[in-house]
Amino acid sequence: PRQRLKFSADDEEMKDLIMKEGIRVFGMLAVDPVRREVTPYGSTVEIQGEVVEGDGRLTCVFVAQKRFKLLGDPWKSDGGSHVMSKVEFVDDLEEGEEMDEGADAAEKMAKIVADADREADMALAVELEGLVDRWKDLVVSTGREREPNQIDNILADIGDMPPADRPFQRALWVAALINPLPALGVSLEIRPAVLCSPTASNALQIVHGGLTTSIAHLDG
Repeated sequence: PRQRLKFSADDEEMKDLIMKEGIRVFGMLAVDPVRREVTPYGSTVEIQGEVVEGDGRLTCVFVAQKRFKLLGDPWKSDGGSHVMSKVEFVDDLEEGEEMDEGADAAEKMAKIVADADREADMALAVELEGLVDRWKDLVVSTGREREPNQIDNILADIGDMPPADRPFQRALWVAALINPLPALGVSLEIRPAVLCSPTASNALQIVHGGLTTSIAHLDG
């Protein structure tokens, strides 16, 4: 989510989907870079600025938006040229829910544990702020940008860092920063792992590890 990808192709099927069938939003699934397998998690993508050039090539910008999970197996519609699927927009469960007064002891204990987890998530999310600043400074000072003002351009695409009380969104933002488009090549690929994370805690741990490993590489 938040990333922008400039896309160009002369594939007739892709051009028909966008220019003739009017597809404006589609789902893009994450690929596990180790297993080389498509995962059930992905992001919705909005198509912007589509143009068919004089040479017949389609150019546009893909803007990733909302995280989702597949529900069941995808299928191809009768006579259609694209794959369809039911999806669930993943609830990051970043906000605490009010406890029912009639909740039993087990439910109340689960709520206490969940509250403690949220506090730990908040602390780790806050810690990311200093790490992000250090990482950005190192990328620029060590001359690792692959195009002029690349860090500034990445930040213009992904916007401001989400607040610490939205830890999953902050983790997704960090992943988009250190694994940008176009690539910087200074960090391990963590985006699929973050997209597939079952909890904010897991996502935060992944981006924290990605940041600290990249900083050590840049500062070595």
